[in-house]
Parts: sequence; C-alpha cells; structure tokens
Amino acid sequence: MLGMSFTLYQVWLYMAVFSAAETFRNDGELAPFAPLAEGSHAALVYVFLAASAATLLTFGLLRAKTLPFFESRKSVAIAGALGVAGTLMLQLGAGDNVAGVACAATCMGICAGIFVLLLGNAFARFEFATCVLDSAVSVALGFICAVAFVNWIPAPASGFIAALMPVFMAAAFWKKQHAEPGSPEAGIDSAYLLAYLRQFATSMALFGIVVGALRVVCADRMLSSGEIATELVLGGSCIAGVLLFVVAIAASKRETLWDSLFRTVTPVVFLGIACTAVLTGSMQLGAAFFAALGFVSLAALLWVFLASLARSLNGAAIFVFGIGYGLMQATSMVGCILANALLGADGMGAAVLEAVFAAQGTTPADSLQTAGGPALLALTLCAVLAFANAVSPRYREIRGIFSSALSKMLLANEAVAGDEGASVEDASREAAADVEPSQDEPQAAKPTEEAVEPVPLAAE
Repeated sequence: MLGMSFTLYQVWLYMAVFSAAETFRNDGELAPFAPLAEGSHAALVYVFLAASAATLLTFGLLRAKTLPFFESRKSVAIAGALGVAGTLMLQLGAGDNVAGVACAATCMGICAGIFVLLLGNAFARFEFATCVLDSAVSVALGFICAVAFVNWIPAPASGFIAALMPVFMAAAFWKKQHAEPGSPEAGIDSAYLLAYLRQFATSMALFGIVVGALRVVCADRMLSSGEIATELVLGGSCIAGVLLFVVAIAASKRETLWDSLFRTVTPVVFLGIACTAVLTGSMQLGAAFFAALGFVSLAALLWVFLASLARSLNGAAIFVFGIGYGLMQATSMVGCILANALLGADGMGAAVLEAVFAAQGTTPADSLQTAGGPALLALTLCAVLAFANAVSPRYREIRGIFSSALSKMLLANEAVAGDEGASVEDASREAAADVEPSQDEPQAAKPTEEAVEPVPLAAE
C-alpha cells in the first residue's frame, strides 16, 4: 500500500508539475478551463521546487518541534488538501496569470514536502532488500503511468485525474498509526553529528544538480513528446531500471548496504548522462533509452540511500529526508537552469545564459546551445556526479561514527552505574547505622536467658 502511494506521488509529480503544460492543455473551448499562460510552466516548476525545499528543510531542522504534527492525521489531511487545491487551481484556469501559478505551485510544493517525509518515514522501516525493490518499482511504474496519462488521456480529464492523486496518497496514511521517528542524536554528541552532516549535505546538494538537469531532459522534453516510439523507449528504460536493481541486490549477496548499490548503479547513471549529448543525432532513440534509464536509476538510488541512512541513524527519517531531500530539491533548480540554458530551452535558463553572454560580450548564447551545449552539459554533470559520489557518506563511516559514540556512551554508563552502586552501598550503611543503637546510649533489656537468672532451689 505504501509502495503504491509512492507510485501515485511520482505520477502526480510528473503530471501536475513537470508536464503541466500537457496535462492542463486545452484551447479555452471548455470554459472555464484555460491552459497555462505562455512561459508560466518554468515559473511553476521553480516555485514548486522552492516551496518543497523550504518545507522539507523547515521540518528537518525543527524535527523535535514538529513530531506531534506528523504523529497525527492532521499532516495527512493538510497535505492532501493542499495537493488537491493546487492542482485544481491549475485545472480551473489559475495558470493564465503569474499570481495564480505561484499560489498553485506553493500549495503543491508544501504538499510534496509533507508527503516526502511521510513516505520516507515509512520506507525507513523496511529491510534493505525490500526498500530497494519497492523504491525501484515505484519510481519506474510512476514514470510509465505518467507517460501514459499525459500522452493518452485527453484534457480536461487528465487534469482531474492529477487532482485525485493526492487523495489516494492520503488514503494510504489515513488509517496507519504514525510511530514516533527516531532521533539521530541518540548515542552521539554534536561533534559526531557535524562529522557526517557536513559530508551528507554536500553530497545531496551535488546530487540535486544532476537530478534537476536529467529531469529537464527526461520529464520536460521526452515524457510529453507525443511520439509512440519515444514512449515505448521510456517504458523499456523503466523496466530495465527495475531489472538493474534486482541484479544489484543479487550481486550484493550478504552485503546489504548502500555502498554496493552505488557501485552497481552509478556507472549506468554516467552512461545515461553521456547519452544526453547525442539526443538530437541519428542515435536519438538509443540515447533516450539510456538517458531515461540513468534518470530513473538515480532517482531510485537516492531514495534508497536516504531511507537506508535514516534506518542506520535510529530511524530518524524526518531529519534525514528533511535535510537531504530538501537540499536536493533546492539545488535541482540549479540543474534545471543549467540544462535549459545549454539545451536551448525557453525560460529562466536561457534568460540567465543570455544575460551572462551579454555581460561578457562573448559568444552568443544560441550558438553555444546549438553547437557544444549538450556536450558541455554532459561533461559538467559527469564531473558533478563524480564529486558527489566521492563525498557521499559510506555505510562503514556512519557505523564507525556510531561505534565510537556507542563505546563512549557505554563507558559513561558503566561509570554512572559504578557511582550509583557505591552510593547505594553508602546509603545502606547509613540506614543500618540509624537502626543500630550507639554504645553510649542505654540499651533496652533483652529477653534472653542471661537477663533472668534462675532462683536456686533449697537443698533437700
């Protein structure tokens, strides 16, 4: 049930946000429905990512104060209501002005942030193999369903289907008791927390750049292409992604941790990034297959990484997903801008690139976009991914931190136990001294044989 909720989240994300121009498409013939205003799709994506990142980081940093919110049904109800409201606003014509787009994107961003924390808290309780398979299937199936819904279901039915997705997601959590998440501070002090938090935050921020750029290539461009060949290629890449994780689990044998998963999946992601440079050439379909495979694999890999890390840190899912996924959402905006700038898309990325070239007075932006833009994007993303993979926290490092902290904690507990035992013995001696009378005080007669002397009998 929770895996299906994660699948619905993926479908809603691609339909309502990253393919909103196609999902809410119509020509104004079915009033009061109206399509998104020209150029407003980029604003929708960036505002959504900003709102989602702000929500995740806020809950992650204020985890101790927000636990009662997640333990009640209030979180599920608010997330579902905001998701439905934001999607319906776009469906009913709010996308024809900037204010309406910003309001709808903010509502959907807050909804996405809450559902990510709820889903992350659920996946952090899974065993490693279960978490890997459920994550891979959910991400792949969500992408396949989004391709089918966006391209095959006519508007306005597609918009209303997208609006129902948050309701179904909330239903999966409505009857489920939300146990209190763990605490990453349990057993370790602030020095140990900073040791892995700095490394963890840096790696997730870099991964976010790669995810944002690949999302532009796969979700914004290929998902809503409308070509049956491309749609079949995307479906095949998702199936191949699930098989990749099955092989990774089988190859890891007893080494059920994310280090082995990174070693298996990361080369496929590098191959997918390299194929983004030839998406417009004669090998377009093959490049699209590997690019989509790399994107789906990276999305599932990072979700497994966060869930496994949360499980290792005493189940602190709100802390891990709030900080990690929040940073990834924030820096994915940088990846979106970079990809749109170098691939020649209209929107914020192209505007930024035009401003940079205008300020420097160098090569025009359009020549770079048509000539070496895709190749430069692929090289940049490969370098960022390599650095992110190098600085990402390894399983043995996290366990080493906890082992050192646990040793100190056990020694401290033994010392405390020894002090408490000594204090108990002292208290016992004091109590015994209070009960036994002192030698200086007169003692009461004891009913013993020595207290009563026998009277001698008269001699007969």
